[in-house]
Amino acid sequence: MRTVALAVGLLLTVAACRPLYLPPVPADLPAIEDRLRVVRGEFLVAARPALQLSVESAPEEGWLVVQWFAPAGDPLASESVRIRPDDVPRDVTFELPEDAMSDRVNGRLRAVVTFNESFVGQWDTDWPQ
Repeated sequence: MRTVALAVGLLLTVAACRPLYLPPVPADLPAIEDRLRVVRGEFLVAARPALQLSVESAPEEGWLVVQWFAPAGDPLASESVRIRPDDVPRDVTFELPEDAMSDRVNGRLRAVVTFNESFVGQWDTDWPQ
């Protein structure tokens, strides 16, 4: 009797652990739209922080915008540059404006980058002392 109960318990446990059914990938997948491709982004910290982006490809002409945010989340500044498909690959450097440096506090400085109002990425670094 004990062996039968153990066998039934084991059977229920194994049956409960079977993998979920995953449907096959459909043959008619939607096309992936081209996007701005940034292959590298890094902070350069000198007298003023700067964000350097390496843009590899751009599907269309548009504005590459960086918005700088203080550690508390308050916007500090923004800057933009026009990107054309025939201008890439290229490096773009955005430097935090001098007037934004007066609001310096301890914490992480953040830069949010968009292209034609679509999110590209976010980079952060320690606020330079």
